[in-house]
Amino acid sequence: MKFSDWLDRVAVGVIGGLMLLGCEQDQSELVLKPPEVTVAEPVEQEVVEALEFTGTTQAMNTVDIRARVKGFLDKILFQPSGRVTKDQLLFVIDPRQYQAAVDQAKAELDAQKAQLEFAAFEVKRLEKLSKEDVAAQYELVQAVSRRDTIVAAIAAAEAAFKNSQLNLEYTQVKSPIDGRIGRNLVDAGNLVGEAENTLLATVVQDNPIYSYFSISERDYLMLKRKFGMKKNAQNDESVPGKIAPAYLSLFDEQGFPHEGYIDYSDPRVDSNTGTLQVRAIFPNDDGLLISGLFARIQIPIDKHRALLVPDVALGADQSGRYLLVVNDKNIVEYRPVKIGTLVGTMRVITEGICPEDQVIINGIQRARPGSPVTPMPLSSSSPTATCPAQTQASK
Repeated sequence: MKFSDWLDRVAVGVIGGLMLLGCEQDQSELVLKPPEVTVAEPVEQEVVEALEFTGTTQAMNTVDIRARVKGFLDKILFQPSGRVTKDQLLFVIDPRQYQAAVDQAKAELDAQKAQLEFAAFEVKRLEKLSKEDVAAQYELVQAVSRRDTIVAAIAAAEAAFKNSQLNLEYTQVKSPIDGRIGRNLVDAGNLVGEAENTLLATVVQDNPIYSYFSISERDYLMLKRKFGMKKNAQNDESVPGKIAPAYLSLFDEQGFPHEGYIDYSDPRVDSNTGTLQVRAIFPNDDGLLISGLFARIQIPIDKHRALLVPDVALGADQSGRYLLVVNDKNIVEYRPVKIGTLVGTMRVITEGICPEDQVIINGIQRARPGSPVTPMPLSSSSPTATCPAQTQASK
């Protein structure tokens, strides 16, 4: 082997060794660099502690509109699914036969009254003749009997006249309440009321509207001690003494935009389920709420200031819930905590952290207790730094 070839090989080996040493140093520096994590101080704000339940809406009143007399349906005077008012005319049943019955009953009543006038005159005449011993006593008794019979016939005729007027009135079918009406279940021209009181339509009164939901025995006792209970003199139903506020949310709504109050609770707990039914009432001026909707109900029970962290920052192990906190030496610390209310995407922490703690909220998978990290402050514009005021009680 020539000396020049040997020298080339040595040079290549030295250069390769230097390059390998440089890569190892770069990799060593890369491995030793602490991982970056995002940290933020807990948010301190006023929160509302509340209980949350699921329930359904129900109309305050539901009335079936039925035909009360037999006849052909003549007119339909409403728009299906529209609003109707109390005493608004909805249907007209052919009134001609009932008008004729009223006229006949009126004529019979007038005839009886005319006969009564003559019978009363006869009684007076015979009473006078009887005193003068011109007329026999039995004639007077007969006259009195005829007069009394006619008086009774007049009473019967008056009742028949009123009944015929009532039947005529029933040919005009009116709404007994304010509310929203469904579609007509019978078309014009059909015979109604022949074998039964035909169902014509249904009216529901949904402003205000009820929402019924069940609460546990524990929640009932909490609400009772918080608000107290008393008897409502109007309807003798149990109601919270301070008119406990309630909030309603539909499945596509954020927060609880519908404000109302509890006005009723069952007088006993169902021993089979351990729950009792509660009712809340809500205004419904825009008509959004209809009977049968699924709803979430929230009842605020307390208001206080608390520390909150993003709920995603919490971990869980056999000991319970915990947070990872970066200390002043950039070392990760394990902090067991006690949690409270969920406020939007934020969770109330009742015990285990301080307002100045740097809580790891992003990059948790790269942090290990006792290991160093590179903390990166969270931007103040981040959406996780804010949260709504209404809350859900932790169960």
